Amino acid sequence: MKRYKGCINPECDAFKEQTKYKEENLYCPNCGCKLEYVCKDCHKALEDDSDAFCKHCLAKRHDRFQKVKDIGVAVGTTLLAVAGTAAAMLSASDTEDTPKGEK
Repeated sequence: MKRYKGCINPECDAFKEQTKYKEENLYCPNCGCKLEYVCKDCHKALEDDSDAFCKHCLAKRHDRFQKVKDIGVAVGTTLLAVAGTAAAMLSASDTEDTPKGEK
């Protein structure tokens, strides 16, 4: 996953605007502070340079993914139940329309 560097100086305009820089950049062009890897969502400095998101944002993303997954399962289950009921109704209506002697 692509990582970004950012200025962590709270007085810098690049920090306030959450400007993201490429990995090649070592220092902030505005204030001259050393750039560090920052979270893609909240722009906080990362503890581990190999991550793209801080622990808090990663947990939020995981929760959001799990919620979408749970909704998908619920919708799929409902659709299967509706399809099963519709098939049963069609099957029942087919047997009702057929005269008793013609089965």
